[in-house]
Amino acid sequence: MQKMFLMCLAIAVIGYVSGQCGCPRQKLLKRSVDSMKMGDMLLDKSDIALINGFKNHYANTKKWPNNNVVYSFAGNFPRDKIPVVRQCLGELQRDLGNCVKFTESNQGHYIEVNSKQEGCYSLLGYAAGMPTQPLNLENPGCMYSKGTVKHEFIHALGFMHTHMRKDRDNHITINWARIETSQCSQFTKCDGCELDGPYETTSVMHYNSEGFACDPREKVVLRKDGGAIGYNHDTTPNDLNMIRNFYGC
Repeated sequence: MQKMFLMCLAIAVIGYVSGQCGCPRQKLLKRSVDSMKMGDMLLDKSDIALINGFKNHYANTKKWPNNNVVYSFAGNFPRDKIPVVRQCLGELQRDLGNCVKFTESNQGHYIEVNSKQEGCYSLLGYAAGMPTQPLNLENPGCMYSKGTVKHEFIHALGFMHTHMRKDRDNHITINWARIETSQCSQFTKCDGCELDGPYETTSVMHYNSEGFACDPREKVVLRKDGGAIGYNHDTTPNDLNMIRNFYGC
């Protein structure tokens, strides 16, 4: 996903220049997460509780009612990019076999797709109690790849990043010493998340090898066999199965 690459590259360059590199041991040992923002994910208290190992009734509160995701475009969203988002959601709905539907409407509770802030980000799942919930797709950066659009909407369906899975250390190696210090939380494990399906570095929800490296020339996340992880531009069959299982179809 080109936008994600550009964001990671920019952050990496800043870290490289400032010398704020590496995740201190106390950060690695700290199990709790208290920040309301983690990369491109906007967290609420239930998300933080889940990451810290408290499952509660998370799944039931994060699912969109009737498996219907309602969205609308804000006035600031570029008109020429609206068809791109519609196409991405149409593909995702088709690939899911209509397990989840995406309905464009500004009635009731809906996702407001805007482009007024920098970067790409979304809340996780259905945000009850809010008339609208934000999903930001900066133009043009977040619009280079369909994978970026789908990635953010899969967050909105209720999913975190693949590399946050509890079993990730069996599948990837992280060079903690070469991650930009302010971004260490990006690699926090979700202690309360259920494992659903095989671990895939090709998932559209997995970061690439250069993500948040101190030096953009470095690869800080590698497969266990030493291979690099590329930019994933679309969903895999296991991504789709994960969504179907969560939504019960």
